[in-house]
Amino acid sequence: MTLPPPISNLTNCFLEEVDSRLPGRLSGLFLHGSICWGEFFPGSDIDFIGLWDELSTGKDLDLLKAAHESTKRRLPTPTFDGVHCTATDPTASRDQIPHRPVFYQDAFDPGGTVDINRVMVGGSELRDDRRYRVTATDLEPRCSRPYLSSR
Repeated sequence: MTLPPPISNLTNCFLEEVDSRLPGRLSGLFLHGSICWGEFFPGSDIDFIGLWDELSTGKDLDLLKAAHESTKRRLPTPTFDGVHCTATDPTASRDQIPHRPVFYQDAFDPGGTVDINRVMVGGSELRDDRRYRVTATDLEPRCSRPYLSSR
């Protein structure tokens, strides 16, 4: 399945912004919610999970915030809401997951709270029949890293 243009345009934009500030650091971008259930329509938001081997801290959080803000300026719609986490977060119990960077309703919170769970990310292996992972084949040629693909 090919991602609808509003979604591919937004994810391409965000990935460009992140890679220009934190090159090679984001290891995956997963989409969940309405796009995965065939319920995306004009006005829907795009729900994401940014997967990192090591989460940003300190000044790198400012760079991640800038990537989100620049993406929002370039493409104000659709809304892009989500959380940044590590691969081990979804397998941990809720009380073991520390606060994580969240971008929700156009605001960046470096220590946000969100319900990261196995259903949201398709189980401990971060995959699901209704999940999309960005890969190089879905992105424009200038993007050098794999990110999102439909399965």
